[in-house]
Amino acid sequence: MTFLIALTGGIATGKSTVAQIIKNLNYPVIDTDLIARKVVKPGSKGLNRLVERFSEKILLGSGHLNRPLLSAIVFNDSQALEALNQILHPLILEELRRQIKTLSEPLVFVEVPLLYEVGWQAFFDQVWVIYAPYHKQLERLTQRDQIDLEMAQRKISSQIPTIEKIEQADFVVDTEFDKETVAEQVNQALQDLLNKL
Repeated sequence: MTFLIALTGGIATGKSTVAQIIKNLNYPVIDTDLIARKVVKPGSKGLNRLVERFSEKILLGSGHLNRPLLSAIVFNDSQALEALNQILHPLILEELRRQIKTLSEPLVFVEVPLLYEVGWQAFFDQVWVIYAPYHKQLERLTQRDQIDLEMAQRKISSQIPTIEKIEQADFVVDTEFDKETVAEQVNQALQDLLNKL
């Protein structure tokens, strides 16, 4: 039986870094952000449903989804965001289940940035929360996305506070430190887990 571990945490907390460390240890990591892109490809059921809900203005000339425009629409409108989630989350979960079935490894990791926001924690056997202090999140986010401090603060505050996620976590990886220290934490968590299984 496959043991499923969710990797989650706030924006710019270092989820990709931790996922890469796990991949380097030869464990499969499924990225739900990539699945989210897949389910809205031109001609897909997901994109057709989004167009039905938000009109063709969300499309680029190429027929692809205009992500920045859709983000701008839902960012300040909770009803629009709810509609977006109701369309996409079932499709993402369906594709995630399909991908898990194709794997035979005993441990499978899944990057789910909004795990608690969408209420998927029961789907997983364990949850690892990737943590970074607030000032680190702000610093990384402004640099990574080339946005100002105010926009970074708004993006962070649109998610459940990391401290609340930590309270529900099976394990916490603190990415405030250098990569070697982060890798040590991941190795320790894996060791603890393998000893229990």
